[in-house]
Amino acid sequence: MDGTFEGLRFDYKADLFMKKPIALIGCMDLFSQRVQRTLSAEFPQNDIKFFDTLNAARTYAGDAGPMSRFEIVLIDAPTFMDLMLDGTLSSTTKDGAKLAIAYENDAVHEHLLDRYREAISKHGISLLPMHTTLEAWLCMLGLVGNGVQFVPASAALQSAHTASRAMASYNTQDESNEPLPRLTKRESEVLRAIAGGKPNKLIAVDLEISEHTVKLHIHRVISKLGVTNRTEAAAFYFKNPEAYS
Repeated sequence: MDGTFEGLRFDYKADLFMKKPIALIGCMDLFSQRVQRTLSAEFPQNDIKFFDTLNAARTYAGDAGPMSRFEIVLIDAPTFMDLMLDGTLSSTTKDGAKLAIAYENDAVHEHLLDRYREAISKHGISLLPMHTTLEAWLCMLGLVGNGVQFVPASAALQSAHTASRAMASYNTQDESNEPLPRLTKRESEVLRAIAGGKPNKLIAVDLEISEHTVKLHIHRVISKLGVTNRTEAAAFYFKNPEAYS
């Protein structure tokens, strides 16, 4: 995100929020210390709590449940996928806190909307792009805090068409019930990281391997999946997350 990270105030006025904490759940690369400091400065009456996993957030929340303890729960795309896979999205969102998915890659929101549009709409989940200006991102978050479901117009208008084109090459395979390509454990880790919008450098740090090795894994993943680039690989993952989790 671009912009100045100190002393910013916006028209939505943070005092419209209640005083519950704001939870950030997911990758530290996305919810960095810089982001956390910015949120603390912008919303001083709300504690900012970072958790690297859903289980950590649930442990913090205790018997109250993760959503009832927080004003806003901001998660990354892989965390949202975990909620969908373990079947706890409904129980997580029933307590009234606002749930939003943060992402840095447009392919993420396109494929989330294509695959989970009904769930996102039903539960009032917002989509917040982080590859925008700081001012715009904080305004979006302010809207979410005031009860508005925010979805970028570009995502709403383009997601179905873009995602369907990206996934067109898989339709024949789906119809014929052919088995999905098999990836090694490391290749699956790389694929999930690609789907989460991480660049090669951060993938290398997370997996404790070199960037050159990351590139080799990506090349193998793209080859095995029969796609042409990492965007299509991300689309493949979001269509078949259970197979590579």
